[in-house]
Formats: sequence, C-alpha cells, structure tokens
Amino acid sequence: MKVPIALLLLAFPCLALAEPRWEHDLDSALRRAQAEHQLVFVDVWTEWCGPCQYLKKNIFPTPEATAALGRVVPASLMVQSKDHRDLPGGRETMERFRVNAFPTMLLLDAKGKELRRKVGTFRNGQELAAWIQDGEPQPKAGFEARPLKPARPEGTGEVDRVRAAWTQRYEEALLQLSRMADQLDSSMKGFLERHWDGKVRGPFDRSFYALWEDGALQGKPFPGFENRLADLRRRAESLKTALAQAEEQARKADVFPGDRRRLRARFRLEHRGWDQ
Repeated sequence: MKVPIALLLLAFPCLALAEPRWEHDLDSALRRAQAEHQLVFVDVWTEWCGPCQYLKKNIFPTPEATAALGRVVPASLMVQSKDHRDLPGGRETMERFRVNAFPTMLLLDAKGKELRRKVGTFRNGQELAAWIQDGEPQPKAGFEARPLKPARPEGTGEVDRVRAAWTQRYEEALLQLSRMADQLDSSMKGFLERHWDGKVRGPFDRSFYALWEDGALQGKPFPGFENRLADLRRRAESLKTALAQAEEQARKADVFPGDRRRLRARFRLEHRGWDQ
C-alpha cells in the first residue's frame, strides 16, 4: 500500500524540507557557491523596510521558497538599521550593486556576476521560486556560469534606434518621478508616524501606495492634520498622472511593454493603484 507523502512528512519530520543555510557575508557566500557549484541568491534589506520584513516572515519560510533557496546559496545582507543608519559594510554593498531601493534581490554566479535583479517583494513563495528557476541554470562542475542571453537581438534599423531613444527618455522620466516618489514616501511615513491615529493594513513597497488600497488606512488623522492627508493625496494623484503621461508617450513610441515594466519595477513605480 502506498503511503501519501504528506503523511510521511507528518510521521517523520526529518523528511521535511531542510531550512536553507543563509550566509550573512557576501564573500563567504561566493566561496561556498564556488565549492558547491551553485548560484547565489542575495537579499539586500534594511531593518526599517516593511516589505523586507514581510519577505522574511511570510515568503521565505514557505515550502516553495524553501525548496528554491535550497538549490542556491542564499545570502541575507542587512545594510541599514531601524534608524536608517548604515551598518558596517552596508554602504559598500549598496554601491557595489547600485542598490537604492529595498528590498533588492539579486541572483549572482559563483564569481559575483549579476544575472538577475528584483526590486520589491514577491506575492508568494511560488513567485519567488519561479523567479529563481527562470534565472541562469545552475553551473555544472568544471564549467563557469554562463551569462543570460539577451531577450531579443539588438536592432540596427531606424525603427530600433528610435525605439531605443524613446526607451532612454522613458527611463529618464521615471528617474525624475522616482525622486518625487521618494520625497512623497518620506512625507507619508512621517505623517503616519506622527499624525495618524490608527494603523496601516498590509505591506507596501512605498508607504503612499496605501492611499489607493481600500481599507489599508485604518483610522483617521489627529485633529488639525486632516489637510495634511488631503495634501498627500493630491501629491500622489499628481505623481500618478505624470507617470500615466510618461507611460502613454512610451507606448505611442512603441517602447516594448516588457521594457516599460522592467523600468517601472526598477524605480519602484509599479503598483496596481496606478491603473485605477
């Protein structure tokens, strides 16, 4: 008689998935990756980052994420403390990998070459596992990890040159909008910490994204600060409108949808609230 695997796991806990062995030093992770002929999964995070904590508590422990992280060398690199102070080696890590948003996750080969990048959290363990699986195949003993192949061949025609120019314009526009978003994010966090009588339900990559989530802001402003919330809403809507205009221009210029999504994710300007 065949015994279901689920029952075996309950009866014999030793058969359950082993917890990934996290490294907390990049050099140690790379040495281990070279010895084990594995890739390196790097989580660059801060103690003050809500989505970072969400990943740690709700995504990494899932069975799907545990299995995926067990096939690579996972490294957890906290770079800033709760009061936004750089930890030893934190600034060097951020500069080395050009990290300006958290969490940032990287998939590296055993020599430290970046293969994939993800800014922001995953929705579930399956999504994280798929992201790792879609990256560079694990290198075999005696072979170096190969770089990812380009998603599409480089174009040389006039249409391709025009598209490339508009892609660059779109990227520059998002860079400016991301700076506005950083300022708005800081204002929103300060408002919630000092002038909000209640709580915020759910993790958000940027705190002002809660303005577009029904039921996320649970409570009300302290008396006398109602106008502050209204001002934050106006700034958020202005940012949303500016992004929509940049998106429409890029769409008309035939910038590839995949490139637009990639750039929005890079600058942390990807949220379902934009489409509402």
